Amino acid sequence: EKKQTAASIVERNAAAAALMEKQGVAVDDLFAAVTPHLAEYQNPKDVHFNGAGYDFLGQTVARAIESAMK
Repeated sequence: EKKQTAASIVERNAAAAALMEKQGVAVDDLFAAVTPHLAEYQNPKDVHFNGAGYDFLGQTVARAIESAMK
């Protein structure tokens, strides 16, 4: 099994976004949102986030939900 890379995640997310757009399904790309902030929000040498990272992700999701409800 191939190891996922940032490039492969971006590629898969783009394919998923295109399919969802075609089907009229809203998406919230958390990978794109958090990637610029990994040094601040991701635990060192770990795939998991720290408390501030999870807060950021939660706020990002909340904004997407609020936007969809308008």
